[in-house]
Amino acid sequence: MTIKDLPEADQFSQLASDKKHLMKGLFQSAVDLRPDQNAKTLTVRLHKQTTAAHDAMLKHVCAELNEAETLYPGTDLRLVFQPVG
Repeated sequence: MTIKDLPEADQFSQLASDKKHLMKGLFQSAVDLRPDQNAKTLTVRLHKQTTAAHDAMLKHVCAELNEAETLYPGTDLRLVFQPVG
């Protein structure tokens, strides 16, 4: 079965080009990692993006990721994503 064979409601939509640029920028940008054993967190500080629109999307992405309360693999540290700037 291919994607085109799925019912329309289940088909994937293509990312808008600005979202592609945001994701690419996130994977290429530097981050600060701040483990805190007492709080059992690993804070991932993400630096400003190339545009204000991308910074706004970054805040939204961080909020969504934080709601998931994901543990860093192999540890008991909860990942906390934080935009910087």
